[in-house]
Amino acid sequence: MVSTPLEVLRKGLKTLTDWVKTKKEELQARLAERKPIPAQDEHWLDHNANLVDEQWVLEVLESASFAHHVRSERSRALTTTHITYYFHT
Repeated sequence: MVSTPLEVLRKGLKTLTDWVKTKKEELQARLAERKPIPAQDEHWLDHNANLVDEQWVLEVLESASFAHHVRSERSRALTTTHITYYFHT
């Protein structure tokens, strides 16, 4: 079955989220043991490990996709109603 672009993005974000979670837990465990972590890992924790923007983009795209679906269904329903009315009058 062919995946939609939105499904591909969902799967990609899930994969990224799982990877980030694993790495984040490893680094936080080191910090909890009071072991140092490299500056680049500290920077990563403070910036790149935050996936809020990525999640927000996916939510916006899902909302837009849903809104498009609703408009399409409404248009189809109105067209069907119009055609039915036209042929029954």
